Amino acid sequence: MQSPGPLVFLCYLTLIKYFPQYSISIYPQKQTVAVILATFAFTMLGFLAAVIALMFTATKSQAFNMYNKRGYLETFFFVYYMVIISLIITFLLSIFSLAVSFEPWLLRVAVMSTINNLVQIVLVTFIIVNMVDKAISKNE
Repeated sequence: MQSPGPLVFLCYLTLIKYFPQYSISIYPQKQTVAVILATFAFTMLGFLAAVIALMFTATKSQAFNMYNKRGYLETFFFVYYMVIISLIITFLLSIFSLAVSFEPWLLRVAVMSTINNLVQIVLVTFIIVNMVDKAISKNE
């Protein structure tokens, strides 16, 4: 669940090893990048709150009950909480990269964490939308 960011970073390092012209230098704009990453993380926390509210509209449905009986709900909430913690970590990494004297590894880890967050948010959103869709289709 935490591997997409480092994998993308390793692919990027391999790419620029052979094609240095594709190197992306974000360090001159480190403050702007850190603010964008912090804003993204904080905004996605709000998005997750809205999406979970959507899920709770389907709690009385047969599809939700089956999801719960099969134990998928516990797994979902584990992933959901993990996404929240990952977003908070991304936010803190971004803020720390602004607050302390600049360390290049801090911004790199924040970018990798943001890539992880993107994958996690897509996964959680897909699960919730799928669950609500099944709840609506079974109620019709």
